Amino acid sequence: MVEKLKMTTVSARQGNILTTLESNLEEITSPFLNTLDAKYFKLTPMEMQVANHVKSGLSNKEIAELTGVSKGTITIHRHNLRKKLGILNKKINLRTHLLSIG
Repeated sequence: MVEKLKMTTVSARQGNILTTLESNLEEITSPFLNTLDAKYFKLTPMEMQVANHVKSGLSNKEIAELTGVSKGTITIHRHNLRKKLGILNKKINLRTHLLSIG
């Protein structure tokens, strides 16, 4: 999302703020993504992105708008995440499970 913002017309000050924001976000999300990637290395980059958004509490509609894909596509990615994480057809909340991972 920060990359998309950088591609728009921003002032030098806004560019610096975006760079700082991007750096801080990477520090925050990196441990989660590394844990997720190391533990479940068969996740696609899009699945990792969806997992991060789900962990943040975003809805399918919000994730679809942010990523530029349909709500149905996000539903498929969530299904694939549940399958790869071993919680498909179990009464386990995906967000709660992702929060417990890291």
